[in-house]
Amino acid sequence: MTKDGSPARAALAALVRRLRTGPLSRLLVRLAHVRPTESAFVLAAQLFLSVFPLLLIITVITPDAARGIIQTMKERLGLEGEAAGTIKDLLYGTQDSGHGAITVISVIVALISATSFTRALQRLYERSWQIGALGLRGSWRGAVWLLGFLGYMEIIFLSSRLMRGTPLESLVSLLWGVLLWWWTPYLLLGGRVRWRALLPTALLSMVSMIVLSVVSAIYMPIVLDNNERRYGLIGVVFALESWLAVVCGALVGSAVLGALAAQSDGRIGRLVRGVEPVDGWRRDTKKKIVDHLPGDP
Repeated sequence: MTKDGSPARAALAALVRRLRTGPLSRLLVRLAHVRPTESAFVLAAQLFLSVFPLLLIITVITPDAARGIIQTMKERLGLEGEAAGTIKDLLYGTQDSGHGAITVISVIVALISATSFTRALQRLYERSWQIGALGLRGSWRGAVWLLGFLGYMEIIFLSSRLMRGTPLESLVSLLWGVLLWWWTPYLLLGGRVRWRALLPTALLSMVSMIVLSVVSAIYMPIVLDNNERRYGLIGVVFALESWLAVVCGALVGSAVLGALAAQSDGRIGRLVRGVEPVDGWRRDTKKKIVDHLPGDP
């Protein structure tokens, strides 16, 4: 029995070691550090509370640009009927007050509020890659990302109008989406991660956005119309906030999985990095890097 038991115990011990140091263990440890549920809800709340006031400012100052951005959001959400009308009235109903309603202080407050979302997104990428925070020296990157994101929304709207009904419409939208989510972590991480290592994050983010876009086009119009009829504006707000939590959850998962793929010491990691060393994903090894958690690659 001893002879039979020894190989079994050895195999069990080897299995336990593999589980402790394997991909699943690293994923669970990284998720525990990132806190995906908390991160998703924080991102969703910041996105809704910070970007929406900025849209109000843009609507008053440059209505034409705002129409393009809002139309892109409506198409992504599948907004139609009363729900779309409610959001349109909410945004454009402020125009009667004129440009005088928008002051320099209100613009500054809106910009500061809007960057709270980018700071939360920046913290997500820093935790996913186990990289130290940039602090105040990286605060300007949030404002740059906001400008880039608003420009992306406008480009998608214009390209959709020019190429509507052609195969190029989906292709151009896909390419711009990949570029957006490739550039986003590079900018917010201060260029400390190589472009190639960030490609899995970009691809995963865009694939998840495509899936959610298809699902939301079917699901969201029904939910928004029902909520608007039953609860009014608060129902629409609640439905949008819930949908944003799902979207931000997809971004959290993409960030974590993309970072783990690039930092893996296996075949996938070498393919993503293009170099043999495990730390080859770093663009500059002299930058401050936080010690890896136990079980991280």
